[in-house]
Amino acid sequence: MSTTQKPRCICDPLCQCPSEFHNVTEGKVKATDVQIANGKMTVTFDISGLLPHAIAHQEHIIGNRNIHTAAYTRMEGGSFSTAAQYPFRTAPTTTEQKSIAFEDPFPSPPELITGLNLLDFSKQKNLRIKVSTDNITNSSFRLNATAWGDTIMHNVGCDWLAVHNPNNVLDMGVHISTGIYDTAEDTAWTKPMKKPEHFMHPVRFQKSYYGKPTVVAWICGMDMNSAPYIHLRVGATDITTQGFNINIYSWDNAIVNSVAVCWLAYPCGLPGIETGDFGGLGGEYAGWQIHGLPTGTLREIPGTACVSGQVQFQKFWNLTKAPRKVLMAFTMFDLHVNDTYRLRLSYEGLTKEGMVWRADSWMGSKFDACSGVYIALA
Repeated sequence: MSTTQKPRCICDPLCQCPSEFHNVTEGKVKATDVQIANGKMTVTFDISGLLPHAIAHQEHIIGNRNIHTAAYTRMEGGSFSTAAQYPFRTAPTTTEQKSIAFEDPFPSPPELITGLNLLDFSKQKNLRIKVSTDNITNSSFRLNATAWGDTIMHNVGCDWLAVHNPNNVLDMGVHISTGIYDTAEDTAWTKPMKKPEHFMHPVRFQKSYYGKPTVVAWICGMDMNSAPYIHLRVGATDITTQGFNINIYSWDNAIVNSVAVCWLAYPCGLPGIETGDFGGLGGEYAGWQIHGLPTGTLREIPGTACVSGQVQFQKFWNLTKAPRKVLMAFTMFDLHVNDTYRLRLSYEGLTKEGMVWRADSWMGSKFDACSGVYIALA
């Protein structure tokens, strides 16, 4: 005779969830195969039913933040740009810093990742820039935009995302993972990325998932020679429950000394977040397809190259209003070396169904291609 102990709710002792959330094993684990050999019985179980339960519980938690003050994965994002303060400057600039306070303190210091979405650099010197964070506490952090060497930085912009996972959410496998990888960790900047202009780095999650997660990766820093080309693309491939591969590409003899990549992983269908890709072509390549991304539409504006397109949110679980925040970052660009390197990402017309993304340059600068990633937070 055996007894069954009632499982604890993942947010106990604060829990005020409906009672069905407590019965986490009822009907969720099923025996799919039984084999008997050499006096031993082997039973195969299907536990996939636990993941939808965990997601449902997470959704209830997110919807009741005032009750579950320490029991859900919390995300907060924001933007940083020097353009408002310095419309244009020619003197070399090395570092821009800003202390940023969170809207509400986290229970403990969160994980922080950043992504570039505005470049304004002189073509006369190498393109060197990295955005990072430090001095992270539960209530604030410092954001750093750093150039080095003889790079001339006119302006730079980025978005940032803070993520806090309580231990009980980690145990349920519905956590959000983040990370940063810099090729400089493995290769000296004096040894540029080798042919065939493709670099791959494996990433292993600190905590594995029950099913294959959604993973996105983007550019948070680079060191590239100013000639002959500024071509760069990053992405995530070979995704499993244990990890994935970061891929970095260049082409047409572009010289890549180092690249820094930030990444984000979360369970498919997790409430509160949606991510996706967008991209298009400008200049002489307008109307072409690139890397399987939507082409977009070229709109000529005097002195500006601009590409835009529509993003439709796939699953924003019947939101009654638009996402509270959308973050964007570059995943690929193909810049003209004859012009000042100017490129920015933005969006407009945000609704609960989608938005219009834009990639544009200004003051006569041009680009041939650009793509990015968005992170929408409910």
